[in-house]
Amino acid sequence: MNIKEYISSGVLEAYVLGQCSASEKQEVELYALEYPEVQAELNSIRGALGEYALLEEKTPPAHLKEKIAAAVKKAVVEEPKKEVKVISLNGGKEVRAAQTNMFRWLSAAAIVLLLVCAGILYRTNAQLNRMEDEVAGLQVTNTELNRELQKQKDSYAQTEKTMQVMKEKMDVVTKPGIIPMELKGLQVSPDAKAMAYLDNNTKDVYLEINNLPKPPEGMQYQFWAIVKGKPVSAGMIDLCEQPDTCGIHKMTNIDAHAFAISLEKKGGSNDGPKGSIYAAFGI
Repeated sequence: MNIKEYISSGVLEAYVLGQCSASEKQEVELYALEYPEVQAELNSIRGALGEYALLEEKTPPAHLKEKIAAAVKKAVVEEPKKEVKVISLNGGKEVRAAQTNMFRWLSAAAIVLLLVCAGILYRTNAQLNRMEDEVAGLQVTNTELNRELQKQKDSYAQTEKTMQVMKEKMDVVTKPGIIPMELKGLQVSPDAKAMAYLDNNTKDVYLEINNLPKPPEGMQYQFWAIVKGKPVSAGMIDLCEQPDTCGIHKMTNIDAHAFAISLEKKGGSNDGPKGSIYAAFGI
């Protein structure tokens, strides 16, 4: 028996793919036991197709693809209508394959082609998934960068506002003729503190709030100038959450050297303080 011809006939590939007849299957198993070369070729074919079926990025052995292509060509082009003598074994015993072998090899080739396409699809899908992950990562990074940028912008704006307030204060307190007066907290709020700046030349009054409790809902602080012993409203006070950005507020122009701050109903009082006095100077 010519083992090489038997191995190259394609029957072993058909056996592995389950495409051979019952007699061919029995014959392959018989020769696999008798000839180590046949068993080795079966193991090689199983390994190649098995690895590819698992979609690993490996290419089946070149000799396997050549065998399948040759078998398909022979079945379809060279001998489309007659029976094909496959091999002569055991002193003249012949194994014949019917014309239906053509369909068997076409099926085998289709299976291999399907595996190739599945492998390509698998790799393409994996690449798309990686690209989606990378894009998502870039979007997260971009969001974090935008958040940090906005944080820096807010910090810069805060610093710029503070510097502007400091400049405005310096412009006021360094004016010629400015008289500073510290309004200290009274019994109702010992920690209350404010500064009044009177321009003795123009009689402009500026107020800087250093510490006042947050007023209750519906209440508002009112600034009073004491003129000839009587309180005169010098304006309402709106507190801000960050004292260092509140700045110095120009109040009503008035000639007085005593001042007070009271807590009134929102909108203030027109005829003197009705609420508690929180801070005062000169009274």
